[in-house]
Amino acid sequence: PLTVLQGRLEQALERNKDAEIVPLLRKSATALEELLSLVEKLLLLARTEAGQGLSKEITDFNPIVLKQVEQLRPMLEQKGLKLIFNTQDSSLVLGDRVALGLLVRNLLENAYKFTERGEVNVALRQEDDSIVLMVEDTGVGILEQALPHLFERFYQADVRHRRQGSGLGLAMVESVATWHGGKVRAENRREGGARFVVTLPRSQESISTASKQVLG
Repeated sequence: PLTVLQGRLEQALERNKDAEIVPLLRKSATALEELLSLVEKLLLLARTEAGQGLSKEITDFNPIVLKQVEQLRPMLEQKGLKLIFNTQDSSLVLGDRVALGLLVRNLLENAYKFTERGEVNVALRQEDDSIVLMVEDTGVGILEQALPHLFERFYQADVRHRRQGSGLGLAMVESVATWHGGKVRAENRREGGARFVVTLPRSQESISTASKQVLG
């Protein structure tokens, strides 16, 4: 029903040129996008916790991260933030592409929300039998009393941002990481800003291939 409503709003925007009606339709479309995002997060949380509805296949995490970086880059640059992405050639994991994409997107949106100036750094690397995704920002950092609760549902550390989100983004990040057999942690940078680190198991196929190359 929400998708149908979104389509009708888009049609209304295309056909209506009334100077008073168009702004109202645009506000409605924005509110609907936020609602769709909330439903998407709730559905993904339910699926990860139930262990159903997601697929596990060998996939390269690199292009998944790159896609989200490129999609959100204009939004960050419009705010005056520099977005940097450092990666290796291949980062194979066993997981669900859609869920992993949403994990990356929520970390980037979180960095965008709490960073007023400077940059956001995204790095993807291999560490032994793990794939590590790191998202750093030069924002306000994380309140020390908030760190133990950061990944709880509906928890929002800064009341100024309660109208900008649902409090589900980081909870979803942790849920997706856990479902993939991984983990996530958050910490403050010495230089200022926050750092989020997601660690996922490398695909056994990639580990086996790497071992053969070393032995060969």
